[in-house]
Amino acid sequence: MQFQDHEHLSQFDHRRTPLADREEHRQLAAAGHPGRAPDDRRHANWGIFKRRFWGDSLRYQHLIVGKLIKQFDSRLRLDSIDDNVRTTLKLFCPIIDEHMPSMIAEFYQHMTSFPQTSRFFVDRDVNYLKARQSAHWRMLFAADFSPAYIRGAVRVGLVHHYIGLPLYLYLSGYNRILCELASLAITHHAGAMASTNVVSSIIKVVSLDMDIAISCYFLADHLDLKTKNGTRGVFDLSD
Repeated sequence: MQFQDHEHLSQFDHRRTPLADREEHRQLAAAGHPGRAPDDRRHANWGIFKRRFWGDSLRYQHLIVGKLIKQFDSRLRLDSIDDNVRTTLKLFCPIIDEHMPSMIAEFYQHMTSFPQTSRFFVDRDVNYLKARQSAHWRMLFAADFSPAYIRGAVRVGLVHHYIGLPLYLYLSGYNRILCELASLAITHHAGAMASTNVVSSIIKVVSLDMDIAISCYFLADHLDLKTKNGTRGVFDLSD
């Protein structure tokens, strides 16, 4: 889920170079989004964000990613994410790609219609968020679960904790996308039994992605990491 415009979020590294930034802009442009020029004025705000966020969290990020990588094979087996799931998702991926733009557009239209969520989109480039979220889902449904995917998922979870997004709002976003994907699979297969295999595969990998995000929230809270506004903990239900 992408609730804030944190550029280069899924691939950000504190050692990134201008060349790496330009390469990511090229990839976004190829995906249909122009991105931003490296000298965009918003990079100043992004630099402030990186220093504040990563100064506190980068110390723990590598620890979290390393631990997840060591456990990941066993977690995949526990969740029954096997070759059948991978094959099923790869075959269904073109259908997801076809409908993902409209699903994401409806997602942001929905989320910006509520005061408790719309405040996270103030002065943000929603088109950029759409591109980043599309890239995240594409990597998830490729179902290779590489270290790059794990690092990206951890960074997404930690950043959304940092901006102070309550966990229930984060999970609400997952819920909406998951329901849309399940409906898409059932509709595509005209309600046939073949849809059950696709739906179960989607649920398995989205639940895994959600589990990583929740784990990051709990770890950040356990490590007493501050949010963007200097508060600690984002588990309350207050608006």
